[in-house]
Amino acid sequence: MLRADRAHLEARMRQLAVSIRDKEFTVFNQNFQVMGRLSAFLVGQGFALLYMKAQYIEDVNPNNGFRDYDSLPEIFFNSFVCISIGLNVLVMVITSWCLVFGSDLGIRGGNFESMKRSVDGLYQERKHAVRLFLCGIGSFIISGVMLAW
Repeated sequence: MLRADRAHLEARMRQLAVSIRDKEFTVFNQNFQVMGRLSAFLVGQGFALLYMKAQYIEDVNPNNGFRDYDSLPEIFFNSFVCISIGLNVLVMVITSWCLVFGSDLGIRGGNFESMKRSVDGLYQERKHAVRLFLCGIGSFIISGVMLAW
């Protein structure tokens, strides 16, 4: 009787642990989806900023719409927009990778160890993705400051 109770308790604990990991897995997937969407939006806005014509500048070159090539704010503006685009593309790659392969590992594994490995891997990748995402947003904000300069 004691062995049966112990086995039942261990099975119940494993079941609760899997359900907790499943909730963590769902939260990580939702976080990656939001970061991926926002990064895609920021990449689109970055390309729009690169190709726009500044209307308020008196010395506009009619060929490309930018200031003269020796304008320091224009160089910083273009640099920070390009950095923002690059960082947000990296975030899109990381989030897409995690959504595809992290979900695959967590769902197809079939046991607690695969779900644990999936959630632990998603946690590590989320740290990198959030840092890159915040750097991309910071670079985007700095490019806006350089545009207004």
